[in-house]
This record gives sequence, C-alpha cells and structure tokens, in this order.
Amino acid sequence: MVDALPRQTLSSDNQRALKSLQRAMVLSSGRRFSLILAHCNYAHLQAQIIERLHQDTTITVREIAIATTSHTLYTAIKSELDDDKPQSIVIIQLDQNKNLEALLLAANQVREEFRKQFACPLVLWVTDDVLMQMVRLVPDFYSWATSPITFQLSSVELQTFLRQQTEQLFTCLLNPSKNVSIETRDRKSVV
Repeated sequence: MVDALPRQTLSSDNQRALKSLQRAMVLSSGRRFSLILAHCNYAHLQAQIIERLHQDTTITVREIAIATTSHTLYTAIKSELDDDKPQSIVIIQLDQNKNLEALLLAANQVREEFRKQFACPLVLWVTDDVLMQMVRLVPDFYSWATSPITFQLSSVELQTFLRQQTEQLFTCLLNPSKNVSIETRDRKSVV
C-alpha cells in the first residue's frame, strides 16, 4: 500500500480541487458521459485523493487500473465492467502503460462509443506526461474533457516527501539486505 499523507494535511488547494472533482462526478453520475481529467504527479497523493473520493462522495466510485499492456482504453474498461453500470469510473495507472500512445489513439478513434456505453463520469488520472500526450496525440478526445483538475503537493509536503524518500534511499543503500520501498518516477518500488 502507498504511504498516504494524514487526512488533515490535505492542503486547502487540494481540498478545493477535491470538491470540484466530487461536484463534477455527482453532476453527471447516471445521467450522461463526461470526461474528467484529474492531474497529479505523485502516486501517494493520488491514492489519498481517491481514498477520500471513496469515503466522501455520495456516488459509488468504480476504480480500474489499466494493465500495463492494454492496447485500448475502451475495451479495457468494457471488459473490466462486464455488465456492471457504475455511477462513476476512475482510471488509474495510465502513466504505466507501455502502449500509451496506441491506447490514446485508439480511444480517440472510438470516442463516440464512450458516450454511447458509459452514462457516467469517466475520471482519468493523468500525469504531466500523459496530459501532454493527450493534447498532442488525441486533441478530439481531449477536447471532451473539462479543464484538468490539478492536485499538487504544497512546498512543505514536497519537502517532507523528499526527505522521507531520501532517508529510505540511504537506509536501502546502507542496509542492502532490507527491502525498502521508495517511490520512483511517481510510483512505489521495492529495493
């Protein structure tokens, strides 16, 4: 499990962003398809926000991790849902997909299917890299999205995070027999 920041340390900016995300999800839940981009570069912050969504949102949130080798976003979601009709869908781990470019291009080609098949909000968690690729590769699909809702670490949170990661790295280097988890490239690794 990813180490999450304590609930009370969620910055006021992130609290506002969370309320915006919740509001956008509730407004289109069960009524119509909407594409929502949640922009975050830190796995532990993303996990904390998603946990809060599950706890605080009045609608059910169906979380789907896209396999690292999935070739199409639409079929990955469709096969995961089977006949389930969730109130909202949250997609994570797009940034870890080895076929991201092909995955995005395929989503752009079948974008009308998203509207036909999913009468709920589709929240894509995107990093800077994924967002840049969406803008560049699939502007039609990207244009369906609301403005990205951004979650960031405050200066204090970032300093704390970097200090913890540095300490864990030194622990790993000084005690190579211990398994220490370090968040690398925004994801957790065991070294």
